[in-house]
Amino acid sequence: MPTITKKDLVQSISDKMGFNPLQVRDIVQAVLDEIVVQLSQSNRIEFRDFAVFDIRVRPARIGHNPRTLEKVPVPARAVVEFKMGKKMKEAVSLLALEEDRKATGSTLQSNSPVPPASSEASAPVPAPNQQAEGKSTTNPGNDSRNQPN
Repeated sequence: MPTITKKDLVQSISDKMGFNPLQVRDIVQAVLDEIVVQLSQSNRIEFRDFAVFDIRVRPARIGHNPRTLEKVPVPARAVVEFKMGKKMKEAVSLLALEEDRKATGSTLQSNSPVPPASSEASAPVPAPNQQAEGKSTTNPGNDSRNQPN
């Protein structure tokens, strides 16, 4: 998978919107700078359906040096917590499904054809309702003979 840089994003946005790339770069940089400012003030940033950025403080603890196994105090620190929004979660899960299909398709090359990935997640098809002859189709819990009058 390729790495997308800020320059690539700016060029893509400027191509789609028809704006000057220098103006788009300044706007993108202003948005990123404002996100940093707001997070540094312990503010929560929420972009509906995209993501939520929040500040969490990890408490101080006693760690250890893996080479010497010496105990080392680790100070408390603030970290940015990132939670995916609904649209991002759906897009990423579709990517995972496609990767799984590719992996399955490469191991089962000629045994079973792999359907092409669709843009919508397909729901499982329910099995047909098959009942043996002579069996009642009513719910046993709703049998009128077992209910008090």
